[in-house]
Amino acid sequence: MLCNIIMCGRLGEVFREHFRFLEFDRLLMSGRTPIIDKIPIASWDLSKDSFLFKMKTGALVIVSGRLQREEEIGLYVVSESLHYLGERNLKEI
Repeated sequence: MLCNIIMCGRLGEVFREHFRFLEFDRLLMSGRTPIIDKIPIASWDLSKDSFLFKMKTGALVIVSGRLQREEEIGLYVVSESLHYLGERNLKEI
């Protein structure tokens, strides 16, 4: 089964040895504070020296990769391509 996914979001904290969160703001119709969704991502080579883990938390990135599943984590994205967009908020772009 083939699955390709492309996402744009902010890099979140590192968790576990080879995983990091990608964060997205989900706006509610009521105009309240947005909810932050977190998707686990991993580098394709599972290296701690990957650029994915060297970038600052909050950096805006585009991640292209594939979905995989692990028993303890569930679904996560294996990053095959990572594009750095900066450290600004989406509203500032």
